[in-house]
Amino acid sequence: MIALLLGSHGKFAKEALESAKMIVGEQENTTSFSLEENMDLKMTIDSAQDAFNTLNTSEGVLLLTDIMGGTPTNVSTVIHKKNPNTRLLAGFNLPILVEALLNRSMELDELVDYLKEQFPGTLSDVS
Repeated sequence: MIALLLGSHGKFAKEALESAKMIVGEQENTTSFSLEENMDLKMTIDSAQDAFNTLNTSEGVLLLTDIMGGTPTNVSTVIHKKNPNTRLLAGFNLPILVEALLNRSMELDELVDYLKEQFPGTLSDVS
């Protein structure tokens, strides 16, 4: 099953994941990181890397971030470039997250294509 790492400004990623779990049930191999007001870039990178390190990456990792060009996306780009079998999409919302969680049995590239097809113009493929 594909792992999911969500990144956002503030607690959006964490709370979106909690909301999605209310809809689709408890989910394994998922986590998030947040850019908080008191965090500098190094702290954000460390937080994202620590979150990534908790995941089972054997089936691939889908990184979902809130805003293209934002710090969480830029930080996720660093993780993506250092780790094979990852894909990065910016612009996630709750419906996208629910679809990703419900379809994690797909191959990683197949899931990315599916999400972009289901939500045209919403997601930016940073991979």
